[in-house]
Amino acid sequence: MRVAIVSIGEELILGRSRDRAGARVARALSSLGIRPAFITISGGADDEVDATLEEASGRCDVLIVVGGVGPGREAPETGEDDTAASRVEKRAAQVFYLPADPPALEVALERQVLPALARRRPGKVFSVHRLRVSSRSREEVAEVLGELGPLPEGLAIELSSEGPELVLSIRAAAASQREALHATRRLGAEVCARLGHDVHGPMGQDLAQALSEAFRSRGWTLATVEVGTGGVVPELLSMAEERATFLRLGLTVDDPTALPPELGSTIGEGDRGSVVSASVAKALAGRVRRFGGATVGLALVGLPGPRGGSTETPVGLVHFAVTDGEGERYLERRFHSMPLRRRGQWIAAAALRLALDHCREKGG
Repeated sequence: MRVAIVSIGEELILGRSRDRAGARVARALSSLGIRPAFITISGGADDEVDATLEEASGRCDVLIVVGGVGPGREAPETGEDDTAASRVEKRAAQVFYLPADPPALEVALERQVLPALARRRPGKVFSVHRLRVSSRSREEVAEVLGELGPLPEGLAIELSSEGPELVLSIRAAAASQREALHATRRLGAEVCARLGHDVHGPMGQDLAQALSEAFRSRGWTLATVEVGTGGVVPELLSMAEERATFLRLGLTVDDPTALPPELGSTIGEGDRGSVVSASVAKALAGRVRRFGGATVGLALVGLPGPRGGSTETPVGLVHFAVTDGEGERYLERRFHSMPLRRRGQWIAAAALRLALDHCREKGG
């Protein structure tokens, strides 16, 4: 079975971007013991894409097209018209059109491509297991994975990023579902043993889901207050199932003077920069816990900018504090040179990770 990969994008042709999506597909195929016959790229113009796909389809049994597929190519119809799309469908035994966006590409690979190709390989059953990691850089995790050495045939690990979180997709192809599942779980356990506490989602949970499960299993509740960070924590928690059972209160203000008196009295006199401090974050965490009647209080105090920074309090600085009334954790991070939306994701992830670490430490 000859499998070919075509990645589409003007930025690839111009050398402005690497073909990460094509490489990702190739690594996923390795879990089935499939080595692509060739990988090629094409510009984004319709005539260029048509010519590339038609030529590639004559040289393979399976053609995987990644990125740059507009509405006309996402689900081409093979009618009587002699279009390039219909000729591609007729010449190649099977064609897959996949998005280049990493999360969507991962879903398409697991749900469509890999199971279909596994069925074409007699005696092979496909299984995938995911782990999610935070608190370590991509380079650090890659180094740990490198320590595993060469993996047996039919087993592969794909490392990808979804915002602040790293996702490890462990894939296996074996003679039976039981063997494939056992292989992914066994390798997953080895990875967890090496990465330890940095694995927040051993069963594929994202940070919001992991925190939700940790709090609900202990019967804990959470109250949050954010000053200058835009309510990023409740927004991220909104994606966790049954969040209302543990999120008791989520306050968000930009101006510290707008805080309720029970919380605002924590803020002393001074300029905006003086509010962004460790002492204020810690005090707010304790007060919002009591104010919300929650088990745990979480506070974020930041200086979003673009103006108002100083040497002591630079733009993008955020102080995090979490407490249960008996013990506390504190974190200071600076987020800069990021688009606003991306910065919010990273701030929220840091806050949830801090709360999760506190929960695991105090709650067993």
